[in-house]
Amino acid sequence: IVDLIKNGEIHFVINVPEGKKSRLDADSIRSCIIRYNIPYVTTIEAAYASVAGIEAHKSGGIKVKSLQEYYKDNN
Repeated sequence: IVDLIKNGEIHFVINVPEGKKSRLDADSIRSCIIRYNIPYVTTIEAAYASVAGIEAHKSGGIKVKSLQEYYKDNN
């Protein structure tokens, strides 16, 4: 994975480590993605939210609002 990142073949990382060995691998992956400025998430929930955001962006459906506007719209 680190080699793929270094070669520019990975542009987004979803890394949900489980267990001791996995955590060691996650450390080397995390340090590489930080060095190469690759966005990443570490939970399934964040992965779903990222996919939803990417899909919305591709379909032109992203609208920026202030927190006050969101609060007003939901109350």
